[in-house]
Amino acid sequence: MSTRGRILFTLITCLCVLTSLHAEQVLNPYNEFLIRHIDNVKVRIRELEAELAKTQALLEEAKYHYETGSDTDKAAYWLLLPGFSGTIIEINSQIASKKEELSWCQRELEAVPSSIDRSELSFWQEKVSGVQQASPWRKLNPGAQSCFIATAAYGSPNVPEIEILREFRDAYLLSNPVGEAFVYAYYVYSPFIAKVIAKSRILKRVTILMIAPVVTAVTPLVILSKTMMYNSVNEAVEGN
Repeated sequence: MSTRGRILFTLITCLCVLTSLHAEQVLNPYNEFLIRHIDNVKVRIRELEAELAKTQALLEEAKYHYETGSDTDKAAYWLLLPGFSGTIIEINSQIASKKEELSWCQRELEAVPSSIDRSELSFWQEKVSGVQQASPWRKLNPGAQSCFIATAAYGSPNVPEIEILREFRDAYLLSNPVGEAFVYAYYVYSPFIAKVIAKSRILKRVTILMIAPVVTAVTPLVILSKTMMYNSVNEAVEGN
């Protein structure tokens, strides 16, 4: 074979190798991520449904004792009823959210290929990373979160002022999309601010002075929310 022929053969061989590498199929990491996440969501839904069943049983038991017990028992169980009812509402909300999340993942899974060219691997890996950081279902669970800035100012998450703020958040802010967006943004950015406040006595005092009128303003709303919940539960019990 002539020198020109060997060069041409080498070029063709290299081209074939590069083409085969480019066309090599690999498993899509995004597809695998969605499958794992769907399994995890299904497990969580089953856990929430079991928790819901237990809480409903406790509520029915509390209603029974409220209806048949002594005056002392009635007073005790009357205080328990709103807590059980509120828990049931919260669990149902979480189940609905998880089912929406599951539906989104299943639709997404149907739309993506299970295998891809190796050249596309980095794109789908970045897709996984992006979805993990800011996916449509990724929401903080504010009910389990403390008020970072107020906690940094007061030095404890258990002071009455912070409890008022938490109850206002749960009753009013989390009941509408605008409020949810505000709470989400708060929990994203407030930890950094809280760290700065926690290191300065002056900032703590200033923050407490700023929080005080807010607490004063929302306290009547919190009391109103509690009263409405107690009345609705009481009416439901008496209706049964």
